[in-house]
Amino acid sequence: MYDYLLPASGVLIWHIDERVAYMDYTGSGETNFEENTLQWDQYRLFIDLEEASCYQDIGVYYTYGDPDDAYFIGGNETFSPTSCPNSNSNTGGRTGITIQTLTAPGDSMAISVENEFIMAADRLFFGFTPLAHPFIVDFDHDGKDEIFLTVEGYILAWDDDFSKLIPNYDNIAHITSFDTTYYPFPVIVDCPGYTVSPLIFTDLDSDGTDEMLLTNQRNELVAYRFSDENSDGRCDLFHGFPILFEDEPVYHPIVLDGGIIAVPFKNGKVRIISFSGDIVSELDTRGEIKGLVPADDTILYILSARAKGRLFRYNIETDELELLREFPEEKYTSLSGIRKTGTTGGEFYLSFLADGVLYLLDENGETYPGFPRDMELSSFSEPAALNIDGNETFEIAFSGDNKLFCVDEHGVLLPNFPFEADSTISTPPLITETGLLFSVEGEAIYCIDRIGKIIPPFPVSSSGGVWYSLSSGNIDGTGRDEIIFAADDGFVHIYKGLISGGAKSDRFGRNIDSVDVELPVDATSGKPVITKAYNYPNPMTDKTYIHYEIGSGTAECVTVRIFDLSGRLIDRFAGTTHTINDVPWQTRNRAAGAYICTVSAEGTDGKTDTKRFVIAIVK
Repeated sequence: MYDYLLPASGVLIWHIDERVAYMDYTGSGETNFEENTLQWDQYRLFIDLEEASCYQDIGVYYTYGDPDDAYFIGGNETFSPTSCPNSNSNTGGRTGITIQTLTAPGDSMAISVENEFIMAADRLFFGFTPLAHPFIVDFDHDGKDEIFLTVEGYILAWDDDFSKLIPNYDNIAHITSFDTTYYPFPVIVDCPGYTVSPLIFTDLDSDGTDEMLLTNQRNELVAYRFSDENSDGRCDLFHGFPILFEDEPVYHPIVLDGGIIAVPFKNGKVRIISFSGDIVSELDTRGEIKGLVPADDTILYILSARAKGRLFRYNIETDELELLREFPEEKYTSLSGIRKTGTTGGEFYLSFLADGVLYLLDENGETYPGFPRDMELSSFSEPAALNIDGNETFEIAFSGDNKLFCVDEHGVLLPNFPFEADSTISTPPLITETGLLFSVEGEAIYCIDRIGKIIPPFPVSSSGGVWYSLSSGNIDGTGRDEIIFAADDGFVHIYKGLISGGAKSDRFGRNIDSVDVELPVDATSGKPVITKAYNYPNPMTDKTYIHYEIGSGTAECVTVRIFDLSGRLIDRFAGTTHTINDVPWQTRNRAAGAYICTVSAEGTDGKTDTKRFVIAIVK
């Protein structure tokens, strides 16, 4: 490589910081040349010569011969993500670049350049402020996903080969202080002067191709076909749309089986509408709609808030709106539905955060054991459900402040969680088969495994700030997903080869703010499945009962273990093997504090199901 004091031939490697080059030094999305003038900040230089001594001398005062710039004997031969200096971005993300010298220093030298990240395509320029994350949808069901993006004034769409989904003659200019570059502008819908909701994709006419459904600030419910019969370079309206309302819609519409659409409004009302546009029913929650979750074809859950939160259950068949319960908090995330399949009759749960408190409720709105749990957060994302450890229980992941949390279905944090980042986590976690994907405010993307560890080669650089959820999709039809995100540099970025498989929580558009997660449970092998496990009373002083229920399979033996918060086993005893069980635990001689209880049921085939929960002792 090259050292400042090396009086001989070598390889010069320059690091270019695109963020500074585009004059957006602060990441505000605007030119702020005066705040850096390219080279004021020695730690965020526009152009930087990498020195083999691992010290930055350009623009820094130093004394000739100072040990900080010592001659590097032999010189570096490799410049990589793990060398010193390294090829990582100025924000700490990995670029994946490795440069190796192949010949001795001289007037002519040979080098090899490798990049472990393969871009599926050049960056896709859109040039406006994004209103949401990219929606990745295979609308024509050909096995390859398309990319949709809502920006100020437009809805954009790229086909799976990154061409315009609807052919037109529109272009957009990318203007910097030194150059202007024109890119194809893939507009499919014009929406000047107003914003639209997140996009919903559904087959309205059962022709095998999805239509796009949305609401907008013109008080309309609109549906589009992906065709252009009048050759105006825009999508055609679906027949019968738009539907005009007197009230302003919020959140996004929910499509239910049987040709029914639920549309929420700013005044707390929800209208149930048929595909033909007829209003079937009108509901009033008397609060701001925070989320809608369909449990099945006939049941819809609604979370609204005004001074306090309210959870409703609506039965479409009986047209009955039932208030299940109220909550004291003021600030709410959207509502997530969690459906476990494979158990007898199936199980359905609801989860959300309110003022930093994590809730998990059953289908009747009752609090699940171990919840609510106060996470003591000032900012927080909506929760997402997953099966991170591959067993028959689910976990809940969410971000808050600069931490990523993952708790089991009893509210117990998984080992090594929360994961703590150096800066604020700017997106909710995206659930993939590889791990939990999220972006940090410092413009790096992380992927965390089930034990809270960073998966190599992450973190990777994102070249711009990402403020909406990351997305994943199978753009090239290989079955291995790409990471797709819209950054504030005006580009959609596509990373290939970093994650395997598809998104585990296959929500609408495979994005984090949809409303349903299905988690398979193997209930056919004879393995015992513990459907419930908790203790009562909790907290207690002298005695408590460990309650657990075995919903399927046959348990040959049950073992109860009690641990302190350091993980030290303090008690262990056998439990009963009935369907419903209550096993006493004497705590008279135990110190006050929190303990973790595990209940393990082992079947005749040796397979085991385990549940965890927290016990509180007060004195």
